[in-house]
Amino acid sequence: MSSIEKMTIQGIRSYGPKEQDTQIIEFFTPVTLIVGQNGCGKTTVIECLKYATTSDMPPNTKGSSFLFDPKLIDEVETKGRIKLYFKDTSGLTVQVQKNMCSTQKAKKLEFRTLETIISRYNNQGKLASTITSKCINADAEVINAFGVSKAVLEHVIFCHQEDSNWPLSDGKLLKTRFDDIFAATKYIKALDTLKKIRLEKNQQIKQMEIERKHLETYKNRSEQLKRDSDENTKKLEILRSKKEDLTEKLKPVQKQLDFYFQESARIFEIKIELDKLHNEKELFEKQIKELLATTKDCLFTGTDEELEQYVQEYAATTNKMRREEEDETNKRIEVTKNEIKKSNESKSMLSIKIGALDNKYRDYLERKKQLNEFSKKSSEILQIENCDYENLEPKLANFLNDYDDETLVLQENNRAQESQLQSKIDSEREKKSKIDQSIQNKKETILKCKKQLESIEDELSMIQNDKVQSELNEKIKNYESEIESQNMGLIDVNELQLEIKKIEQERSTLKKNEQNLDLAINKWHMNSKVKTEINMLRNDKKSKLDQIRKIKIHIEEDLDNFFQDSDNYNLVKSNDSRLKGIFESECRELGLKLTNLENNRKDIDKRLCAQELKRKMLNDDLRSKENKLRNYEDKLLGLNDLITSESDIERFDSILEKLQEEQKNFLDEKGFLSGVDKTYKRFVQQLQLDNDDKHSCPVCMRCFKDIDEVNETISELNKYTRKIPQKVEDIDLKLKLTNSKLEQMINAKSIKESYDKIKNEELSSLRSQIENYDKNILPKLRSEMKENDEKIKILEKRKSYSINLNNEIILIDKSSNDLNEIDKKIDLIIKNNRLDESEDVDLESLNDEKLLIQSDINKLNKLIESKQDEISKNYARTDRVNILKEKLNECKTKRNELVLKFQKKSQLIDKQEELMVEINDCEQEIVNLNEKLKQSISLLKDLVANKESLMVSNRENLAKRNSFYNEIKDMHKRVCDLREFVSNFEKNDEFKMSEYKKEFKALEYTERELNSKLEDLYSRADEIKLEIARHEIKQRELNDNLQLREKRRQYELKKEQLMKKTEELEVKDNINLKDFKSEQNKLEKKRDDILKEISDIRTSMSTLEGRIQAVQEELNLDTIKNAMDKYMICTSDLRVLEYSVLDIEKYFKALDRAIMNYHQMKMSEINKIIKQLWRQVYRGVDIDYIEIRSEEESATEEQIKSRRTYNYRVVLIKGDACLDMRGRCSAGQKVLASIIIRLALAETFCLNSGILALDEPTTNLDRENIESLASALV
Repeated sequence: MSSIEKMTIQGIRSYGPKEQDTQIIEFFTPVTLIVGQNGCGKTTVIECLKYATTSDMPPNTKGSSFLFDPKLIDEVETKGRIKLYFKDTSGLTVQVQKNMCSTQKAKKLEFRTLETIISRYNNQGKLASTITSKCINADAEVINAFGVSKAVLEHVIFCHQEDSNWPLSDGKLLKTRFDDIFAATKYIKALDTLKKIRLEKNQQIKQMEIERKHLETYKNRSEQLKRDSDENTKKLEILRSKKEDLTEKLKPVQKQLDFYFQESARIFEIKIELDKLHNEKELFEKQIKELLATTKDCLFTGTDEELEQYVQEYAATTNKMRREEEDETNKRIEVTKNEIKKSNESKSMLSIKIGALDNKYRDYLERKKQLNEFSKKSSEILQIENCDYENLEPKLANFLNDYDDETLVLQENNRAQESQLQSKIDSEREKKSKIDQSIQNKKETILKCKKQLESIEDELSMIQNDKVQSELNEKIKNYESEIESQNMGLIDVNELQLEIKKIEQERSTLKKNEQNLDLAINKWHMNSKVKTEINMLRNDKKSKLDQIRKIKIHIEEDLDNFFQDSDNYNLVKSNDSRLKGIFESECRELGLKLTNLENNRKDIDKRLCAQELKRKMLNDDLRSKENKLRNYEDKLLGLNDLITSESDIERFDSILEKLQEEQKNFLDEKGFLSGVDKTYKRFVQQLQLDNDDKHSCPVCMRCFKDIDEVNETISELNKYTRKIPQKVEDIDLKLKLTNSKLEQMINAKSIKESYDKIKNEELSSLRSQIENYDKNILPKLRSEMKENDEKIKILEKRKSYSINLNNEIILIDKSSNDLNEIDKKIDLIIKNNRLDESEDVDLESLNDEKLLIQSDINKLNKLIESKQDEISKNYARTDRVNILKEKLNECKTKRNELVLKFQKKSQLIDKQEELMVEINDCEQEIVNLNEKLKQSISLLKDLVANKESLMVSNRENLAKRNSFYNEIKDMHKRVCDLREFVSNFEKNDEFKMSEYKKEFKALEYTERELNSKLEDLYSRADEIKLEIARHEIKQRELNDNLQLREKRRQYELKKEQLMKKTEELEVKDNINLKDFKSEQNKLEKKRDDILKEISDIRTSMSTLEGRIQAVQEELNLDTIKNAMDKYMICTSDLRVLEYSVLDIEKYFKALDRAIMNYHQMKMSEINKIIKQLWRQVYRGVDIDYIEIRSEEESATEEQIKSRRTYNYRVVLIKGDACLDMRGRCSAGQKVLASIIIRLALAETFCLNSGILALDEPTTNLDRENIESLASALV
């Protein structure tokens, strides 16, 4: 059994928030009494117990007012903590700690609950586990540990003082509290949930019945569609095999046609090759003539082998030697250039190094100068004579060490002086604080004495004031007169109770009549089975109509789309019974139209395929011609750089003529230069051989003036003849290039002719034929096909609507037939059955009579309530009399206290005089202490000022010394750096500088020698080039001889090839071309017939594939797909639901009976305990005992079946009379009744807990009832 052991409180209500303010209370068995003054925190203990167990705040209390207010301690935030130790139901110790926080915001206090910690201890008292509210529901864990429900903890065990009388509160609050204690709401919710689930399941059963019928229809449709799909698949396989056979027949025909096409193409190619060979032969003849003209003076007379050998030997010996010499010279030039380059690079590197050393030397001189300046400055500062820069560094280091030691000694002296002054200041401050404390103590004594004087003066004024005593006497008289008037207004309660009893007897008679009427109404209901059956049939009819309406709404759009062009549209919308017949006739008509359109489509498709095939053949021929045209164009564009665009191809003949003209010009110029060379050479020879004194010009025969003019003429002629080989070489190159281009152009002449023929004749003819097909024939057939397809598409769309509507229309027709059957059944029942005689009584009249009786009962209830109100008012007057008596007693007590205080008047006067003397003494002592304090403050100020001036002067001296020390230290560091640089330069860099300058002069001499050598090599290279040019002319003449002989061989070869091609063309021409063309036409016709047949098969196959696809799409619809599986699953689910509804109904009845039995048992137990305790405690004779009455709410039979609810009231029993206690009992009786009811509830519902907290339970109880209650509790 659970029990509480100990509790600590901190920061709650008036309990302080600090750690030292924590209060601990231990609880004892069997009773723990807590006594104290008002406001000491007795009720707070019970509030903390309630909050620790349930987390519920006291009534009418916000969280922030439950905690200690932060404003009371001038803080922003206060924290509260409740720690409760208790034994759980298993006897183990549990500690629950709840923390809270209250924060003062700008406008309001904010309350927050912090972490809750639950700790459990084992049998040895050691901590076993700890868990926080972050991990679990802490309140639920505590409630489980106590072993009672939250409602019992809140309203019974730890009930607050303000709610302690809740058993006698109004009916609604009382019902709520008892429902919470009995946990009735949870059970009622369970019953409501079961009822709701049962209704939902029944609704699901109805829906699943409808769904199962739908699924059965879809299952049958799925089986039919699968059979159709299998048949169409077999037909498609047969057509596919026929198509493959026709394709095999087409292959040999196509092969023969390809052979004929290839032969035609071969003859055409032979003709092109003949033209090409003619052109090449003519070109070779022309080239041979040109070569003979250029080589007639240097023709080689030996054989071809001798010529080739001579050419090779000439090239291998002379040219090779010259080339090798030229290469060697070039290599030597490159080597010399590299040596010069390396020399320049070495000079650049040396220049950079010498420049760097020059800069460093300048730095050396500058720093040496700085060292001398530092030596002079140091001599002046340190007062040292004959100080050079070499021994300056150690002298500066010694000076710095000595100066540092002097500074440390000075700092120690300064610190000693400051510490001596500080000790004097501290002693004076201690003296001043003692004087301050003495003054403060005297002031507090004066304040305390003044407060005592004020209280004594108030008491004396009250004693001397006669007005207070007269007011008390007046109040006593008023209270006595009011008590007398209230006693006169009291009435006889027993007479009113007898009247109430008579009225209740009359009300019970009316209730019996009401029960008789209820029996008559029930009898009327039981005899109305036939009517119920009719109502059920009508409900079925209504559900069928709703089903038809829902289906029609669902298919309304598809129905409108299907029948929108039909004459039966209005009939379909208005008559459901004829819907199926009209729909089937429309579907048959739709099928006939589709068949006709599909046959028409096949015919158009055949014609379109034939025309497209012809168009394709023309297009293939066009592409072939275009490819040939592109090939010819590519060949022509790739000939040379003269033909680079289509416009150049158009100017082919003019370009050819231009090239021939250029070739002729180059040959003429070459012949002219050869003649000029020979002529000028003879002129030179003639002038050189002429021994006469008078030389004459070989051309004009003019005599030269002197030998100088002759020599000048010879030199000019030699100069001109030396340029001729180079000009001839240039002309040969141009001539060779022109000959190559001319040869290419002549070879391509036949290609150009074929190019012009295809471009200008064949392509335009083919394009015009294709254009005719594209603009006239094919568009017309395609438009016919499109128009036909659109019609098919419209009808197919209507067909899809028909597929969607089929199942729904079947359901509508079936529901319409069911409606007719239901109407027949209703008519038959009305005709064959008769109602009982009890049905002659109208149900409305019975209900009206019942309503009249209920109104009479209500009037009597109001009358009883008015009588009870009079009794309640009488009880209120009695309570008012009791209150007035209490106030009268208080006034009399105050009057007696005034009399006692008057007797103490002399004592108070003596005490007043003593306090005044003490105040005067304290004031005099304060004056003396203030004088001492002023002297102490003045001395303290002087000491502080002396210390501050001393510290300022010491800091200034130290700053000056540190500045001088830093200056010398920087000078020392600078001298060290300069000394190191000067010594390094003198040791290393002077020698390097002289070595670099010597090396630079040597490199300049080497460079001059290399430049001289390079000039000699350049002159030798020019001489070698001249020799190579003369040998190349000779080599070109030998190559022309070789080329001439090669052209002659090629000419003979082309002549032989021309003869063979001519013979081959004659053989081809012997074939009968007419038979060849006739056979080709037959094969083309045969091919067209086979292709047409294949096209028909394809059309049929596409139709079948479309049907198969349509069937497959319908099979893939959500309604058809897996229809069999869905049907079986729906059937099994339906059976499971039906059995589950039966189980829910059984459980509902069992739970309802259990709730009712549990409630009756507990109420009987509670009333038994209440009766026993009342008789044991109450000492009055006006009430025999009290009890709690629980009455079921008045409700219809259907409501009673669904759930039971109870109304509660506390009644008092006196003899045979039973009255509502609320409003009829005194304040003491109300308190006592509430305590006894809570005790009974605790004993009934707290089997695992032995705790009950009573806050001021003796309020309004007289002595006898207090003692009897105390004995009962113990």
